[in-house]
Amino acid sequence: MRFAAIVNAAGGTLRTIDVEQFTRHIETALTEAGHEVEIVMASGKDVVEAVERVTTDPRLDGIIVAGGDGTLSLGAAAAWKHEKLLAVVPAGTMNFFAKSLELPTDIFAAVEALATGEEKRVDIA
Repeated sequence: MRFAAIVNAAGGTLRTIDVEQFTRHIETALTEAGHEVEIVMASGKDVVEAVERVTTDPRLDGIIVAGGDGTLSLGAAAAWKHEKLLAVVPAGTMNFFAKSLELPTDIFAAVEALATGEEKRVDIA
């Protein structure tokens, strides 16, 4: 599958780690699982534009959103609207949406789980 990974550099967890190392981890994990991925770094108002751009790209099957609940909510709405798969990396401070999906809260473990995971329908309301 082809993904764009939107990494909100202002996400709570991402402000405390080496983001370049994290994005390399995303690329490696997805590539090794047979996927293609484009990394899109964004923060602040740029996140809205990045989400809209990638969810309207007909070449992509889905988006990976690494950020807090606000970023994930934005990604979920756009993915639903444009019929794209959504993969969630809990990189905020509370991560309620990711916890409700029972995803690992460690961002590196979450990427590993997503790279080899299966598609599943969930309630985004």
